Amino acid sequence: MRMLEYDYSKAYWVKLFSDLHDLGIRVFHSSTEYESFGFYCEVLDEFYKTFPEKKIAHMVKLAEPHFHVNEFDPKLFEEKIEEYLDKLQTDSLFCVQWMWRGDLSDNEKRKSLFLDASDAISEAVSKSKSNGKIENFHCFPYDMAFADAAISQEFVDGLAVYRNVLETEADEVLKRASDLGKTNFIIRPLFGGKALESNARTPKELVAFALDFPNLGGAVLSISAVDKIKQIL
Repeated sequence: MRMLEYDYSKAYWVKLFSDLHDLGIRVFHSSTEYESFGFYCEVLDEFYKTFPEKKIAHMVKLAEPHFHVNEFDPKLFEEKIEEYLDKLQTDSLFCVQWMWRGDLSDNEKRKSLFLDASDAISEAVSKSKSNGKIENFHCFPYDMAFADAAISQEFVDGLAVYRNVLETEADEVLKRASDLGKTNFIIRPLFGGKALESNARTPKELVAFALDFPNLGGAVLSISAVDKIKQIL
């Protein structure tokens, strides 16, 4: 996401990818919406060529429908999956972090439209899974009522939500998801550094707090250097 904020060479990032892999970090998060996505794919291509023995799994952001669109389009969903598979040079996506955007100012309408389209979404997800193109389908809900509606659907494998010392509003729905046997992902456990600025705890302690929940599949962090990740391992 933030690769272009640093004046680092492609070789630097290739080595970082390799070092992270050696540390056991083998799921990378990306989005076609990020300005850095094209460069990320270039680095990934060089990484694959330099370290063909090192395999990476991919978690991706996918919005369908997008902003100001009120219908789910299974064809667009499939096209977005195919775009990721092609650009990330992989046969399967470990996890799709899916979003129903539409009109974020009217969450009740978003939820209603989602429930109306749930059969079509379920069919599209099942098709992608049966074809081996995606392994897990997790919802980034934007609000907690939508999250509750999402975890009630069998085709939703769990949630991907913000959780850190400053953002705990998802705790109740995370527990309900866990009770249903869903696996969840935590996003921005350090809140982009704000958790560090507002708290006396160490990075390791802050990440431990964010991950102190049952049935977690992992956390999504932005990493620009090995020494930073070593602070929380």
